[in-house]
Amino acid sequence: MTNSTHTSLRRRLSLITVAAVTATSLAFTGVASADPAYSEAGGRCVSNPVQTMTASGAIKGAVSITCDRNMSLITVKVSLWRWNGSAWHTQTASAWSPVYNVARYSLQTPVGICGGGNAWWFTRAAIHIVRPDGSVYDTTRDSSVVSLTPSAC
Repeated sequence: MTNSTHTSLRRRLSLITVAAVTATSLAFTGVASADPAYSEAGGRCVSNPVQTMTASGAIKGAVSITCDRNMSLITVKVSLWRWNGSAWHTQTASAWSPVYNVARYSLQTPVGICGGGNAWWFTRAAIHIVRPDGSVYDTTRDSSVVSLTPSAC
């Protein structure tokens, strides 16, 4: 490989990296639109991932799911993410939590995050639903990104 070819490849890779970082940053800096319902013949469900603050001032991630009828299985995993100035990092996450034959379900991260000063946060919910007809729906939903300051707790 010639030196000019090598330099050209490095420039292309740099541009690709900048484009990927910019796209990732844009995905998390805007206000997220309202969570659309996911609906098919087997049933309609709406999820609402959010950040909550406990009475002690800790921040937790949470999600609530509401369906128009009982689903055979709803399995959820919720995680709370924090921006450290250069990248998003998971602060706490639940285990996969299955429930059977329900139309509503809520789940929080098991640990509240304290201290660390003001930061940007979002909650991600991974959702697996088995409808009564046996059809399966998998999705990942993110909350809006918000600026919060957890207390020292």
